[in-house]
Amino acid sequence: MMTSLTWERRQSRSPVPYESLDWPATETTVAHVDVSQGEQQGHLVSAEEAPSFIDFYTAAACFFWLDRQPVGGWLYQGVMYRHQDTRGRVNGVRILDEEVEVEVEGDAIGGMIVELAGGGPGPTHRLPDRRAPSIETVRFPVKDGLPPGAWVLLRSGEEWIDRRFLTVPWTRGTEAGVEVIVEPRTKLEA
Repeated sequence: MMTSLTWERRQSRSPVPYESLDWPATETTVAHVDVSQGEQQGHLVSAEEAPSFIDFYTAAACFFWLDRQPVGGWLYQGVMYRHQDTRGRVNGVRILDEEVEVEVEGDAIGGMIVELAGGGPGPTHRLPDRRAPSIETVRFPVKDGLPPGAWVLLRSGEEWIDRRFLTVPWTRGTEAGVEVIVEPRTKLEA
């Protein structure tokens, strides 16, 4: 018998193969596999009023509302628990010519720190200590452009609450809520 447990922290609106969540989340996956026995085989015939199924995989697909039967007749033997963290999130990031504007919101963002991190130490801003849910906007000047490896971090002490990657090597395509604003220029300015 083998049991494994994994924990992973995900940012809000993280691209995942399943439903993306609006708030940062902690995912806990519990997998329990009995390696001494194979998968349940044969028909699942109900003794009472419950439905019968041709096999375990069809029953699992119906029970978990899967669109299709698992590929290859194999179903992952585990459970995933996803807990959304409504203390705070990065709502959006606007990258302008000379500043980065970060909007954060949450039930408990008071006293948290918003940081424009990168390859070296970056500027930080401590949010006002408010007890009620709120929305705050923080602006970081970037007159020379974004620092290499730039990312925005919302943190409480040593714990990261939410984040957005802004530049390579961390970005993997378009980040949810990150908007680059290019102001119109004349041909001479460009």
